[in-house]
Amino acid sequence: MNKKFLEPLLLRWLPAKKKYGYFGDYRNWSEATKNSVGYAADNILEKVKESTLKVKNNDKIYEKDTIIYNNSWNYPYNYQVLSSLLLIGQLNNNKITIIDFGGSLGTTYFQHRQMLSHLSELRWNIVEQEKFVETGKKFFEDGHLSFHYDLEACIKSKKPDCILLAGVLQYLEKPYDIIDTILKYNINFRV
Repeated sequence: MNKKFLEPLLLRWLPAKKKYGYFGDYRNWSEATKNSVGYAADNILEKVKESTLKVKNNDKIYEKDTIIYNNSWNYPYNYQVLSSLLLIGQLNNNKITIIDFGGSLGTTYFQHRQMLSHLSELRWNIVEQEKFVETGKKFFEDGHLSFHYDLEACIKSKKPDCILLAGVLQYLEKPYDIIDTILKYNINFRV
């Protein structure tokens, strides 16, 4: 049977898929953000905080985007990130100072902290939105994990060995400005 005939026929009887995401034609970033809600919403921050506290307190194994993973048998390491960090640690005398740009309340830190616990020094610095930084400072900062408002100030003060950009650039108004800022500094590793 001809595909051009069959597809429209099947689509008539199948239930419509729910579309996720933001759709529409906007002239600029400001116009689009006025018509949307996102990661900066208070209810999202509260859900992230609740799920991350469960991981921090060892009540749960892992969280990502407020989804909690309970089973250690399918623990979701990010092997590309983990292997990169292990190599950086090995090349850097068993020490790593990381800037995790857009790192939420420490998702990637908590995900890999056990596998990086052998390092003699681990300093994980998260640069995030203001409300996330305030929450991070209040509930999550410790001897390894800290939170910062400004990328450039964090780079200058912490002198990182590595910068981690895990799924954040596509959510920024001016991602190339962030890339230009990073490239101005002599950061040895970009993950």
